[in-house]
Amino acid sequence: MNMHELPQQQNESNKNREEEIMHKTIRRKIATVFDNFEIGEDRIENLISESDDLFQKIEDSEGVKMQLKACASIGNKNEFIERVAAVLKPCLNFLVTQTDLMINSKRRQLNAMLAYEINDDAVCLHVFTGGLEGRLSEFVEGLQELAKEVKNNEAITTIEAVSWIVVKHPKVLARLGFVLDGGEDDLSKKLTLSNGIEYAKAHMDKDDFLKKYLLDEKIGAIKNISNNE
Repeated sequence: MNMHELPQQQNESNKNREEEIMHKTIRRKIATVFDNFEIGEDRIENLISESDDLFQKIEDSEGVKMQLKACASIGNKNEFIERVAAVLKPCLNFLVTQTDLMINSKRRQLNAMLAYEINDDAVCLHVFTGGLEGRLSEFVEGLQELAKEVKNNEAITTIEAVSWIVVKHPKVLARLGFVLDGGEDDLSKKLTLSNGIEYAKAHMDKDDFLKKYLLDEKIGAIKNISNNE
């Protein structure tokens, strides 16, 4: 095998893995929405609301929304998942494109909400824009997956989150074990991106992170934290 082919094959493997994560995450989200809302119109309204940031980035977003609304009358769960997933394919294609960019920039995707990259001795978390409501378990699942990936990397000493989520949900981040730079009430190091999104930094030592997220028996308690803060 040509040694020059190895990086390309590794990138392809990472791409396939991250695409699979996206497929599973989207289908799980659709299933959760079906279970949480009894009325079809409410299911579709929630899906549209949760995907609003993606709809702004794809072509014919209004057409996709109309196709979603046509799925409101589907009462069978499996059929609903299949039809809605097919309609949302343009959103998935956009995420796949972003995955290619992440691979090239050494960023890796944990799930549809979280990605990370390693800078020297720190893992830098990236939280995709959108609300946290109803997605806390997805956030925790991403951290659990990250713990598996960093446990044997001796160079890593810190897990960092530089994100809007630190500003919007500081108490939730603190309960999840992160130390907020500036404190929960002060957030004195808050900054603003060019698009107007405010962000701040939180961090956790690697040892504390692994104690909290590598052990399965502790995950359940974390998932039950209220995200209404």
